Amino acid sequence: MTIKPIPISTARNCGQAASAVRIAIIAVDEDGRYCVTTWGRTRADCAGAAKFADGRLAELAVEALARTTGEKS
Repeated sequence: MTIKPIPISTARNCGQAASAVRIAIIAVDEDGRYCVTTWGRTRADCAGAAKFADGRLAELAVEALARTTGEKS
């Protein structure tokens, strides 16, 4: 089964409910595959959330998945 990203509308609802400016949500399947959905209040915030997700957040996700599956990152 292919993992499906969280819809942007759901990320927006979560961000607004949390009074967040930016949000990133990671979805992980049983095989350790993951996808990230980002949202930002403004276009600049959207770009910042995406940059974070492509950078440090992706590194953290790979490290965490490696620890939980016993693989080396």
